[in-house]
Amino acid sequence: MNFYERICTTIRHLPVLENANWLWNMVRPLYDESVKFAAPKGLRRVFNGSDTIRLLPRWRGIPEQYEPEFWRQLTGAIREGDVVVDAGAFIGLFTICVAKRVGVLGSVIAFEPDKLNREALASHVRLNGLEERVTIRAAAVSDTDGAATFRAEGTCESRIGAPPMAASLYPALGWIRSFLRPSEWTL
Repeated sequence: MNFYERICTTIRHLPVLENANWLWNMVRPLYDESVKFAAPKGLRRVFNGSDTIRLLPRWRGIPEQYEPEFWRQLTGAIREGDVVVDAGAFIGLFTICVAKRVGVLGSVIAFEPDKLNREALASHVRLNGLEERVTIRAAAVSDTDGAATFRAEGTCESRIGAPPMAASLYPALGWIRSFLRPSEWTL
C-alpha cells in the first residue's frame, strides 16, 4: 500500500468517521479517480512478502497475504523454462507470479472465461510487462472439448455449473490434449 492509500485508509477508519457511509459513498468516486491518477502504472503490491505485482486501482482491496500456503507451494515448484497452465486465472495474480519465475524461455497459458476478469488479467499482464510470456485464452478448462455452463460475475465468484438461467455457454477446452504434451505439465 502506498503512502497516499495509507493516509486515506487511516482517515477512513478514524472512529469519528468510520460509520459515515453516506460520506464515503459520496467521496468514493473522487477517491477512485485520485488513486488512478496517483498510480498510472498500477498500484505496487508485494504479495505474501515475496512477489511484487502491479494492480489496477480497482483491485486495491485484494489483501497482500493471498492464499499464502498455496503461493509458497506453487513458487517452490516452478522452474525457469517451465510451461504452466493457470486454469481459472481470475485477474492474474498467480499468472504473473509464475510468469516472472518461468523466465524468457518459459510461458504461462492463462484460461479465464469471464470477460471482465479476463480484461483485468490482460491489463495486469501488461502492467507487469509479461506479454511475451503469457497467453490468455477465453475459455474454461475441462478434460474434454465441448461447452460448459458458466456464470460470469466479474469477481472471484464466477463459476462453472451455475444455473442456466443466469449463465452463458463458454467453450470448454480439453487442454491436456489440445495445448500441452504430458511432458510439459507443471501443475
